[in-house]
Amino acid sequence: MVTLGHFGASPCGNRKGLMAAFALALAAACPLHGGELSGPSAWYVCGGTDAFRGFLRRIAGNARFETFSGPEAMPYESATNAVFFLLPDYDGGKRILPELPPVTAKLAKSAQSRGNRFWVECCLSSGSMGNDSNLCGTETYGAKPVYLDQEYVEWNGDVLQARRSYYLPAGIRGNSKRNVIKSEVHVSDCIGVHGIHRPGSHRLPVTVVSRRGAVVGALMNLSQYDPRFMRPYCGWRAFYADQFGRFAGVASNVVAEAFSATWPDFISPSGRDDARAALAKALDWHFRSGILNAPDGTKGMSEAILSDNFGYRRGLRTDCHLLTGALFAAAGKKMGRPEWVSLGRNLVDFMLAKGVQSDEGFFTWFAPETGKAGDTVYSSDMGRSALAMINMYRATGDARYLASARRAADAFLLWMDGRGLNSGHFDNLSKGGWRGTRTNDNPVFYGEMVSFLLQMGEQKYTDAALNTVDKVSERFPAVAPFHFSDNFTYSRYLVMLACAQYSTGRDYSQRINQMLDFFCRNTHPAGGIVELPIRLDDDDEAGVGIGDGTDHIADILYCNNFVFNAASVLVRLPEAKRKGVDMAKAMRLYSDVRRFLLNAQIESGDPRFDGAWMRAFDMDIGEYYGLNKDKGWGAYCIETGWVMGFIPVVLLYEGATDSFFVK
Repeated sequence: MVTLGHFGASPCGNRKGLMAAFALALAAACPLHGGELSGPSAWYVCGGTDAFRGFLRRIAGNARFETFSGPEAMPYESATNAVFFLLPDYDGGKRILPELPPVTAKLAKSAQSRGNRFWVECCLSSGSMGNDSNLCGTETYGAKPVYLDQEYVEWNGDVLQARRSYYLPAGIRGNSKRNVIKSEVHVSDCIGVHGIHRPGSHRLPVTVVSRRGAVVGALMNLSQYDPRFMRPYCGWRAFYADQFGRFAGVASNVVAEAFSATWPDFISPSGRDDARAALAKALDWHFRSGILNAPDGTKGMSEAILSDNFGYRRGLRTDCHLLTGALFAAAGKKMGRPEWVSLGRNLVDFMLAKGVQSDEGFFTWFAPETGKAGDTVYSSDMGRSALAMINMYRATGDARYLASARRAADAFLLWMDGRGLNSGHFDNLSKGGWRGTRTNDNPVFYGEMVSFLLQMGEQKYTDAALNTVDKVSERFPAVAPFHFSDNFTYSRYLVMLACAQYSTGRDYSQRINQMLDFFCRNTHPAGGIVELPIRLDDDDEAGVGIGDGTDHIADILYCNNFVFNAASVLVRLPEAKRKGVDMAKAMRLYSDVRRFLLNAQIESGDPRFDGAWMRAFDMDIGEYYGLNKDKGWGAYCIETGWVMGFIPVVLLYEGATDSFFVK
């Protein structure tokens, strides 16, 4: 069993730069200007949030602590060895601290000259460096703060997310040698994917620090910490410990403890290795998370819990409904829960009644009522839907589901037209979009389709599946690049090969072993597969890795889940079907990914997350974390079917003679 320590033994794992800075801060706990200061004798605060003021009270200890209605009311003239926090009233809905009146600014500067320190956040400051009204040494570009869904703060070479954040557009002015300031932290709308850092249009300092260190001007709402949207948790804890510890002259470990006490994290990996418990929690998640529109499935379900706001994607997505239905039908049959079988049937029947399967047998991406998405067919998504339908038949014996599966199989044959490949997707089902000669050879479009066709039990479908395997194999790995990393392509290819090895007399041992070598080579000690660089760096969608390629992030939506599916087939190969397959390596891969997924299952007091798996897990720091361009399916997305269907269904069939993926 792997303990959480394998995800990272230190508070933030092995994240380069971040922990080095944290360790230095813990050892030194020196103020920003580098001089030796004792802790402040008084803390004066205006604005901010209740939580942040509580955080400051914790680190203030027995020192005097007072709050004020605004900057004008603060005791600048009498203060000695004090720290002032001038913040917008965030709890009151304010985003900007108005520019200080000249009289107030003059008093504040006088207090600064006597050794008092100031943290001023999101303050309008349009004057020059020599103007008494300018306390922070910045020049604002406008009164309206920039607000972006995803911000990435670069700190000591690392990246911290501050999604749903805002910052005051400002620039540094340095027209006096006596008033030199330096940039300590930057924020940008850059995208960080495996060393590809493309600066956005707003690359501005988040904090500017005076040479003497007496004034910190934060241009971003740094004190409005939100553990849901400022990730990773351990990174922001280290950031707070370093920044506020040095600013106030308080030991960084004291600040870190106050941070944890003020903002406890809302999710954590389970750290368990109990497949039965994980399966039970994953099934229960569907009932408690709000993903079902009705407990019995009669009103359908949402597709996902979104990455950008933790709300629900309400669109009626076909494969997610059908896979979830098949999961519960199978679980109900195996576990003696007839109400779950009914739930599965209701989810599937709900979508079939929406007309998601055409007369020809094609499954649409979404329900037709959703517009263009309801007229689009993806081969991969249709393969998942068809795979769900044949498993619905196996779980219920209902001939309607077998008829639906057969129509889907015939549609695949129609689409491929003997070529073994199809176009990958088309956007005009209602106008016969499957007609044409364009093809795509990336395995992403065929993994589930091959698994499905091989279960249909008719020679024409088996022949079609093997033709696809052959066509892809002729070109692999030089297939058309996909929008995500090679992990996604290789994992689907392994699904194809594993199912064909199990279901036919063909021998794909050599190619299977190549895939096993690939994934074992990229397995982290925590057991998960490390996300690799993408081959297309100018696309709207991308992987979830960060920085220079030394990060170790597991993509559970596009890689680890499909590797788990494929490996679950390989480890149950009958003796006669194993041939030259490296079974020791196959079993090790299955065991590693299984161990990782069981450990990484979420525990949370929030039912939206408890028992689920999010998309991206940083195996160095032991947290769900990652960057992405694919915001809708970002690092914190919980996708039904793909993740919350496939992972539990593998666990459901553990120890059984049958499987969801082979007959």
